Amino acid sequence: MIRNYLKVAFRNITRHKGFSLLNVFGLAVGIASCLLLFLVVRYELSYDKFLPGHESVYHIITKDHETSGEEYTSGVPFPLYDAIKVDMPDVKAGSLFSSFGSQM
Repeated sequence: MIRNYLKVAFRNITRHKGFSLLNVFGLAVGIASCLLLFLVVRYELSYDKFLPGHESVYHIITKDHETSGEEYTSGVPFPLYDAIKVDMPDVKAGSLFSSFGSQM
């Protein structure tokens, strides 16, 4: 019975080559998209998991308005940490990162 189903499927594939090629191409694109989406989500969910208390670690970014459009950077003003400690007493620690003028 299964052999009969496979014969019919093979005959339909060979009879309608263009339609079959389009279906196989669409299936391949769908599988590749799902795989890529899975990899991106897995990477995003595993980010900084090695830190103890990683649930309460945050990254602050700055949104700059340029003539070419909006740009997001990780640079923030130096007094921001002091202002955050005053406004949000639950903040326990903070760090600053500066890469201006680096050759990396």
